[in-house]
Amino acid sequence: MTNIKRVADVVLGWMPEYKILNDNQVKLKNEGKRLVRQYGSGAANGLDNYYHRLGMCEVGQRLGKGDIMAPTKGWSLGMLKEAYDIYNKSVVGDMPWSESIQDSYKDMKNNMEGINWGLNNPYKDCRIWLSNLDWKNNVWKK
Repeated sequence: MTNIKRVADVVLGWMPEYKILNDNQVKLKNEGKRLVRQYGSGAANGLDNYYHRLGMCEVGQRLGKGDIMAPTKGWSLGMLKEAYDIYNKSVVGDMPWSESIQDSYKDMKNNMEGINWGLNNPYKDCRIWLSNLDWKNNVWKK
Protein backbone atom coordinates (compact mmCIF):
# COMPACT_ATOMS: atom_id res chain seq x y z
CA MET A 1 0.00 0.00 0.00
CA THR A 2 1.38 3.40 -0.96
CA ASN A 3 1.86 6.19 1.55
CA ILE A 4 -0.73 8.30 -0.28
CA LYS A 5 -3.27 5.49 0.03
CA ARG A 6 -2.53 5.13 3.76
CA VAL A 7 -2.99 8.87 4.29
CA ALA A 8 -6.24 8.84 2.30
CA ASP A 9 -7.55 5.91 4.35
CA VAL A 10 -6.85 7.81 7.58
CA VAL A 11 -7.98 11.28 6.47
CA LEU A 12 -11.01 10.28 4.40
CA GLY A 13 -11.91 7.00 6.10
CA TRP A 14 -14.64 8.66 8.17
CA MET A 15 -16.65 9.50 5.04
CA PRO A 16 -19.28 6.90 4.09
CA GLU A 17 -18.74 7.86 0.43
CA TYR A 18 -15.05 7.01 0.69
CA LYS A 19 -15.92 3.68 2.27
CA ILE A 20 -18.39 2.89 -0.54
CA LEU A 21 -15.84 3.68 -3.25
CA ASN A 22 -13.00 1.94 -1.42
CA ASP A 23 -15.11 -1.20 -0.83
CA ASN A 24 -15.98 -1.28 -4.54
CA GLN A 25 -12.30 -0.95 -5.45
CA VAL A 26 -11.51 -3.96 -3.25
CA LYS A 27 -14.38 -5.92 -4.88
CA LEU A 28 -13.04 -4.95 -8.32
CA LYS A 29 -9.57 -6.26 -7.50
CA ASN A 30 -10.90 -9.50 -6.01
CA GLU A 31 -13.32 -10.15 -8.88
CA GLY A 32 -10.60 -9.33 -11.40
CA LYS A 33 -8.24 -11.84 -9.81
CA ARG A 34 -11.00 -14.47 -9.76
CA LEU A 35 -11.81 -13.95 -13.44
CA VAL A 36 -8.16 -14.17 -14.46
CA ARG A 37 -7.66 -17.35 -12.39
CA GLN A 38 -10.78 -18.91 -13.87
CA TYR A 39 -10.57 -17.75 -17.50
CA GLY A 40 -7.01 -16.57 -18.03
CA SER A 41 -5.22 -13.37 -18.87
CA GLY A 42 -7.44 -10.57 -20.14
CA ALA A 43 -10.66 -12.00 -18.65
CA ALA A 44 -11.13 -8.97 -16.40
CA ASN A 45 -10.44 -6.32 -19.05
CA GLY A 46 -13.06 -3.61 -18.72
CA LEU A 47 -14.35 -4.74 -15.32
CA ASP A 48 -13.58 -1.28 -13.93
CA ASN A 49 -16.34 0.08 -16.21
CA TYR A 50 -18.85 -1.83 -14.06
CA TYR A 51 -17.34 -0.92 -10.71
CA HIS A 52 -16.98 2.80 -11.47
CA ARG A 53 -20.70 2.94 -12.20
CA LEU A 54 -21.62 0.74 -9.23
CA GLY A 55 -19.67 2.75 -6.67
CA MET A 56 -20.96 6.08 -7.88
CA CYS A 57 -24.51 4.76 -8.16
CA GLU A 58 -24.36 3.75 -4.49
CA VAL A 59 -22.89 7.14 -3.57
CA GLY A 60 -25.68 8.90 -5.50
CA GLN A 61 -28.25 6.88 -3.60
CA ARG A 62 -26.92 8.21 -0.28
CA LEU A 63 -28.87 11.38 -1.07
CA GLY A 64 -32.01 9.33 -0.41
CA LYS A 65 -30.57 8.43 2.98
CA GLY A 66 -30.44 12.09 4.00
CA ASP A 67 -26.97 13.23 2.95
CA ILE A 68 -27.57 15.97 0.41
CA MET A 69 -23.81 16.46 -0.06
CA ALA A 70 -23.11 12.78 -0.83
CA PRO A 71 -23.05 13.22 -4.62
CA THR A 72 -20.66 16.19 -4.39
CA LYS A 73 -18.37 14.33 -2.00
CA GLY A 74 -18.48 11.19 -4.13
CA TRP A 75 -17.80 13.08 -7.36
CA SER A 76 -14.91 14.95 -5.72
CA LEU A 77 -13.41 11.68 -4.46
CA GLY A 78 -13.73 10.22 -7.96
CA MET A 79 -11.90 13.22 -9.42
CA LEU A 80 -9.11 12.93 -6.85
CA LYS A 81 -8.71 9.23 -7.54
CA GLU A 82 -8.45 9.82 -11.28
CA ALA A 83 -5.81 12.53 -10.74
CA TYR A 84 -3.91 10.03 -8.58
CA ASP A 85 -4.29 7.36 -11.30
CA ILE A 86 -2.95 9.71 -13.99
CA TYR A 87 0.04 10.50 -11.77
CA ASN A 88 0.73 6.81 -11.08
CA LYS A 89 0.34 5.75 -14.70
CA SER A 90 2.24 8.56 -16.40
CA VAL A 91 4.68 9.97 -13.84
CA VAL A 92 5.52 6.93 -11.72
CA GLY A 93 4.73 4.46 -14.51
CA ASP A 94 5.51 4.58 -18.18
CA MET A 95 2.06 4.97 -19.73
CA PRO A 96 1.90 7.82 -22.27
CA TRP A 97 0.04 10.88 -20.97
CA SER A 98 -2.53 10.76 -23.76
CA GLU A 99 -3.42 7.15 -22.95
CA SER A 100 -3.62 7.81 -19.20
CA ILE A 101 -5.84 10.86 -19.63
CA GLN A 102 -8.07 9.00 -22.09
CA ASP A 103 -8.56 6.15 -19.58
CA SER A 104 -9.36 8.58 -16.76
CA TYR A 105 -11.82 10.42 -19.02
CA LYS A 106 -13.61 7.10 -19.68
CA ASP A 107 -13.69 6.39 -15.94
CA MET A 108 -15.11 9.84 -15.18
CA LYS A 109 -17.85 9.33 -17.77
CA ASN A 110 -18.70 6.03 -16.08
CA ASN A 111 -18.69 7.80 -12.69
CA MET A 112 -21.07 10.48 -13.99
CA GLU A 113 -23.44 7.90 -15.42
CA GLY A 114 -23.44 5.95 -12.15
CA ILE A 115 -24.01 8.92 -9.89
CA ASN A 116 -26.80 10.25 -12.11
CA TRP A 117 -28.58 6.90 -12.10
CA GLY A 118 -28.21 6.60 -8.33
CA LEU A 119 -29.60 10.10 -7.78
CA ASN A 120 -32.58 9.43 -10.03
CA ASN A 121 -33.25 5.93 -8.66
CA PRO A 122 -32.56 6.11 -4.92
CA TYR A 123 -34.41 2.91 -4.03
CA LYS A 124 -33.61 0.65 -6.99
CA ASP A 125 -30.80 -1.90 -6.96
CA CYS A 126 -27.74 -0.58 -8.81
CA ARG A 127 -26.68 -4.14 -9.63
CA ILE A 128 -29.93 -4.85 -11.45
CA TRP A 129 -29.43 -1.69 -13.53
CA LEU A 130 -25.87 -2.79 -14.30
CA SER A 131 -26.90 -6.30 -15.33
CA ASN A 132 -27.62 -4.81 -18.76
CA LEU A 133 -24.07 -3.43 -19.15
CA ASP A 134 -21.55 -5.08 -21.45
CA TRP A 135 -18.66 -3.98 -19.24
CA LYS A 136 -15.96 -5.47 -21.48
CA ASN A 137 -16.98 -3.13 -24.32
CA ASN A 138 -18.40 -0.41 -22.05
CA VAL A 139 -21.74 -0.30 -23.86
CA TRP A 140 -25.31 -1.04 -22.88
CA LYS A 141 -26.88 -4.22 -24.24
CA LYS A 142 -29.93 -3.68 -26.42
